[in-house]
Amino acid sequence: MIKLLSEDVENIINIAWEDAANRQQEYLLLENILYSALDTKEAQNIMVELDVDWQKLKIEVNNFLEMEIDKVDNVKHPKQTLMFKKILQHLIFHSQNSGKIAQIEDLLIAMFNEPETTAVYLMSEFGIDEYALKELATELRHPDEEDEDEEHDEEESPMGGRTKKQKKSALEQYSMNLTQMAKDGVIDPVIGRDEETDRAIQILCRKKKNNPLLVGEAGVGKTACVEKLALDIVQDKVPKQIAGWEI
Repeated sequence: MIKLLSEDVENIINIAWEDAANRQQEYLLLENILYSALDTKEAQNIMVELDVDWQKLKIEVNNFLEMEIDKVDNVKHPKQTLMFKKILQHLIFHSQNSGKIAQIEDLLIAMFNEPETTAVYLMSEFGIDEYALKELATELRHPDEEDEDEEHDEEESPMGGRTKKQKKSALEQYSMNLTQMAKDGVIDPVIGRDEETDRAIQILCRKKKNNPLLVGEAGVGKTACVEKLALDIVQDKVPKQIAGWEI
């Protein structure tokens, strides 16, 4: 059987189940999973990379579980919530499509598919967002690229010694390359949004007035459209006018 979840992820889920049982919860919640994840060195390192005080975040998650969740007597095996099942399905789907075992960063990213949960609300309050996690996941999968960048930061000067080479451009520093993320399997397949994406492609292929504008309230799927466009470019499903473009 092909392994889809890393040992770390499996351990987090098992410990979260024990945590829910110890708290006498009827259901296993995403907040239990986040709380258990924050006990791991890997998740703590991710939080440090994102400049997040993981200890304070863990306290907030614990306060929610202690004060807001009802306790039920004689609970030995908390039930799975629909949200937990969705997160697990998302991880498995992601692993199957990317061909890579789902890691802790993928688990944290998957939680953002349930934006109404307190787990996502608290992460957002501490400055954690889905794209910051996706960008970090890309860096964690390609650590050698950063080392190579550092090695080439210096070059020989005509007068001897070494001089600093030019740093990354502002675009590289302050934006994310969605097409590269699609190649790396960080972006999951997008279901639907064909009509909106096709319309955006039509506009991009124009010679004039070729700037599509995606308008809508939060959560309606604007980001999904752009991610689908990036996936279509990587999978050569776009007209030749925009083939090979980077987003």
